[in-house]
Amino acid sequence: MLAILRVIRGPYAGQEVRMTASRLLIGRDMDCHLRPNTRFISRRHCLLWFDEGRLWIRDVGSRNGTFVNGNILSGHCPLEDGDTFSVGDMLIQIDRSGWDIEVPVVVNDLVLANGQLGSTETYPADEVSGGPDNQADDLSSQSFPMVSPTAPR
Repeated sequence: MLAILRVIRGPYAGQEVRMTASRLLIGRDMDCHLRPNTRFISRRHCLLWFDEGRLWIRDVGSRNGTFVNGNILSGHCPLEDGDTFSVGDMLIQIDRSGWDIEVPVVVNDLVLANGQLGSTETYPADEVSGGPDNQADDLSSQSFPMVSPTAPR
């Protein structure tokens, strides 16, 4: 596992999502990996990804912006254990303590904090802007499980 995203404020407070894939797109659009049902989150809000063992975040053109540790995100920045980021009305804390930091080569399953996969239904992903160089990744041939936050065990 790469990280736990722990919602500490907002409509999903107290819920967690395990990030076991190398990329996670947050937004309301059907191609997003995590789709919180709140009107304050854009269709495509932000992207989290791993590069050389570090977790990064970038706003992907959201209307309300993405905030890291209370500051508006401009471009991209790394996220460390304990950092927080805000999307819409949700405040999410990063937990990487005690977890293996190996990054999978390809995007794989996203597992909920209770160890269960999201819905087994899959759907194709559209292009998602990539890492720090803003290069587009071709993810069109990959499928992702539909994931929603879940309450911790």
